[in-house]
Amino acid sequence: MSSRFNSADELRYLELFLGQFYHCGNITIWGRIAPSMKGIGIASFLIVTAVTLYYTTIIAHAVFYLFASFREIMPWSVCTHSWNTPLCSERMHNQTMNEFNQTKVSSAEEYYNIYMLGIHRSKGLTDLGHIKVDLFLCLILIFILMYLCIYRGVKGTGKAVYVTAVLPYIVLIILLIQGVTLNGSRQGIKYFLKPTFKRLKDIKVWYSAANQIFFTLGPGLSVLTTYGSYNISTNNCYYDALISVIANFLASFLAGFVVFSALGHMSWRLDKQIETVVDQGASLSFIAYPEILSTFKYSIFFSVIFFLMVINLGLDSDFGGLEAMYTALSDEYIVLKRHRKLGMFVMCCLLIIGCLPTVTYGNSNEINQ
Repeated sequence: MSSRFNSADELRYLELFLGQFYHCGNITIWGRIAPSMKGIGIASFLIVTAVTLYYTTIIAHAVFYLFASFREIMPWSVCTHSWNTPLCSERMHNQTMNEFNQTKVSSAEEYYNIYMLGIHRSKGLTDLGHIKVDLFLCLILIFILMYLCIYRGVKGTGKAVYVTAVLPYIVLIILLIQGVTLNGSRQGIKYFLKPTFKRLKDIKVWYSAANQIFFTLGPGLSVLTTYGSYNISTNNCYYDALISVIANFLASFLAGFVVFSALGHMSWRLDKQIETVVDQGASLSFIAYPEILSTFKYSIFFSVIFFLMVINLGLDSDFGGLEAMYTALSDEYIVLKRHRKLGMFVMCCLLIIGCLPTVTYGNSNEINQ
């Protein structure tokens, strides 16, 4: 098995196998393996809860952008708003200086940091400030969607996943077709495909790779054991693990072409090296790519489908996290299994309360960093 799998993939197979063998949630599984190991299940429950709280807030950001996309002119492409600063620049720029030797800031960056997050109103976690109401409403909408999709159980989740899992592939193909027609896209794709072996000595590369594989494959979060617990005993979970790993690789490879074709275009516009165009994380999803989308001929259409894709990808992960949490608790407390609809509703309400700090001005600052 080790010849086909890396360590994360082996862990994925192991978790699916354990869930299928014991047919219960992660807390109960480890208690059955050895009572002294039940703490592992509790720890994984706390981890998946924390990840779900954080991840749902990121999806709320995408919902915010989705609603903002239904405009003839993308709001992050102009500097005519009352909240824009004198340093705002309406075009993708090469970090030029103004007459006072201050670095210009793109309109997309100001839209994300000032208008949506409002990070200028807080100094950080020590100064949370008020709840940002529009983000809070987007957060509630996400929890409503999740509840409607999974309150009936894993069968309802399976039906929802038919949409949330297939739509991103369709959107990626559409964005790729558009991306390869842009000036500079070939250089971006060439940069994506050409290996830089000296980067293997950089520990940050390995850290990013480990972070990516654990977020995409989901080992250690109790989600896999939960899904595996719903399999019949004769199911071949080895092939389930293998197929999901291959699908993850193909999706990541396709997404790489989409992202780097766009980054190549951005590099061409700015006359900069691709590696210096944009940072990772939120800077790519909520600043750089929306800025590129605003230059497209049908910017509304491409912006809408892009953020729909981001929301769908996030919902897929959150479905698993919410199901893992509820299954772990319901196996420990049978009353939750008997009253799933009400129990799931209460859990969603508690998670909304738990997410409140993440939609304040202070915690938005931390998420942005």
